[in-house]
Amino acid sequence: MDFSPGTDSPAMAEERELPAYAAELKGQNDALRTALNHSRNAFLIVEPDGRFSFANRQAEALLGYDAEELSLMSVSDTLPADDQARGLAEFRRVLAGDRLLQDWSLVRKDGARINVEIYSVLLPSGKVLGELRDVTEIRRNAAELEQYRHDLERLVEERTAELGRNRSLLQALVDHTTAVVFVKDLEGRYLSINRRYSELFHVSNEEMRGRTDLDLFPPEAAEAMRAADREVLAVGAAREYEEVVPHDDGPHTYLSLKFPLYGDHGQAYAVCGIATDITERKRLEMELEARRAEMELLGHRHVAAQTAAAIAHELNQPLVSVSAYSEAALSMLAGGTKSPEKLAHALRGAVEQAHRAGRTLHELLDFLHKGDVVSEPVDLNVVLRQALASAAGSGSGEFRQVVELAGDLPPVLANRVQVEKVLVNLLRNGVDAMVAAGSPVSVVTVQSRQVEDMAQVMVQDSGPGLDPETARRVFEPFFTTKPRGMGLGLAISRALIEAHGGRLWLDLDSGQGARFFFTLPFAS
Repeated sequence: MDFSPGTDSPAMAEERELPAYAAELKGQNDALRTALNHSRNAFLIVEPDGRFSFANRQAEALLGYDAEELSLMSVSDTLPADDQARGLAEFRRVLAGDRLLQDWSLVRKDGARINVEIYSVLLPSGKVLGELRDVTEIRRNAAELEQYRHDLERLVEERTAELGRNRSLLQALVDHTTAVVFVKDLEGRYLSINRRYSELFHVSNEEMRGRTDLDLFPPEAAEAMRAADREVLAVGAAREYEEVVPHDDGPHTYLSLKFPLYGDHGQAYAVCGIATDITERKRLEMELEARRAEMELLGHRHVAAQTAAAIAHELNQPLVSVSAYSEAALSMLAGGTKSPEKLAHALRGAVEQAHRAGRTLHELLDFLHKGDVVSEPVDLNVVLRQALASAAGSGSGEFRQVVELAGDLPPVLANRVQVEKVLVNLLRNGVDAMVAAGSPVSVVTVQSRQVEDMAQVMVQDSGPGLDPETARRVFEPFFTTKPRGMGLGLAISRALIEAHGGRLWLDLDSGQGARFFFTLPFAS
């Protein structure tokens, strides 16, 4: 069927000779056009030279062009540059009489690539009719189908265990997945690995059987994997972990789903793991966080510059007066003054201006911290968990949490937001230190307990710790060891804790890593 403008078809000739019959044919043609325009699929008619001569509404919507634009285009205009040759070759096959049902990638007007299924057939007129079905959503759901396949593999593993743990069937299934799959016994010895595991770490299933992670990976990484396996067995349920695993080209991050396998009598006999490489995703997340941190740093620097300028402006005049009075007093003393009243006047002036400088500084700081700080009874353990979640979700770095919270800790009298800021600052400092040192396993230990009439919190990382000079100056304003740090975080944190009636300090004898403590008074 030809709907292209200007075509002198036999029907049009008959329309000139037989108006009534021609009108009927034209009505049929319009009805067919309407039918195609109401079809759920897209239809295109292509001239032998590849130009489009008809497109229904669905084709216009699918490709993003209107009918007039498509009438000036050809098949090659909708094909990706890397698929031009194959597309034109397949078009020639249809012109030769072949009927083809194929998947193609087409380029929309807006540049987006879409996946379509095209059924092409040669019409009696010598033109090609193409029926297009958008399968982009089907391809988009591939990840869900893959996850379903993984879930199915796990189900097969469980059924296989119930029927005698047929390892050969399990191996055949898991060898067809791109994920790393493994099974370990209760002591951490490998029972089976899939083909992907063998390819990545250059070890066969037979060679790995009976060995442990310590035989393949550094001690820190192996111990972290073993700790995750023990936790899965302890809770008796599936858990997800992010694990850093050494590769030939450097460390890779895996998202590992681990779950226990149970025998005929309901006893766990092994741990199964399915691990997917998410290294690239983590790299992009860290890059995004770095950009966000740069913007935040610029804002902090601007505020710090404005604050310093304000302090300098307000203190300049009284300090100049102090200097002038002091120079006058020294001059009188050097000249052996016989007027004690003048000397006393100069010294009193210096004292008054020094007091004025102090008052000015306090007033300015009060202005910069304007607004009443609301303190209320706060569950410190809840604030600790919120701070850990905030630090873990900030993208600054990955770390394993060791949390030891006192269950009977009374509420503290504090401002929840300020205490959380202090905790997040300590956690981020620890994670940054471990990342900068290249620690293969980053661990942050957080502990709460009661010490006499105060609540005490400890935050310790597993990084390289602080040298004596850095430890001595760590709370000084504007002192920092970070290339882009401002050196205000710990100074502000200490000021906030002391404003609550507590203390913040660094344990200089902590051994490995940096260990910070702070205290807060109880609400009653």
